Amino acid sequence: MTSQPSVAASPRPRPGVTGSLVAQKAVMAVTGVVLFLFVVGHLAGNLKIFEGPAAFNAYAEGLRTVGAPFVGRGCSPTSGPPSRRRAPAGGRAR
Repeated sequence: MTSQPSVAASPRPRPGVTGSLVAQKAVMAVTGVVLFLFVVGHLAGNLKIFEGPAAFNAYAEGLRTVGAPFVGRGCSPTSGPPSRRRAPAGGRAR
């Protein structure tokens, strides 16, 4: 008994934006550039430590308030409502 050679089915076209290989590579390139700029931005911010404490504290405060229009300072998905937050050790709640 002879077996028939298996014929590989042609791959189905992928629906959506990333259907082609060119689109997938474009998405990969854009996300790579965004992540690169994220790292360079934080590197530049961390170099502020050499400018002194005032410059570094201003950078840190800017990071804390970057989402201010959308999220209040100190609010995060894990912090819970303000009434359930604990006061910091040795101080008052903000």
